[in-house]
Amino acid sequence: MAVVVDRKAPKAIERTGVARRRLLTIVGILTLVVGIGSFAGGVFGAAYTWNQAASESITTPDDAVFPEVPLRGPLSIWAQADIIEHH
Repeated sequence: MAVVVDRKAPKAIERTGVARRRLLTIVGILTLVVGIGSFAGGVFGAAYTWNQAASESITTPDDAVFPEVPLRGPLSIWAQADIIEHH
């Protein structure tokens, strides 16, 4: 009984490995782009919120964690949100 050796099979396996590496590279790059975009969107959203609160001259009410404090940073904005939820 003769053994038939297919010499083309190793090339197919090699191409599959190259295709997998290319796909993994593309997915990795897309993941980085989405991650950087999400981070940039979060930073922009936070900066926009702080600027809008500062331009409105809003202060926290008397019964907030930080009473009568202008909204300028994350803690004062948190105190305002907390008292809004309370009421």
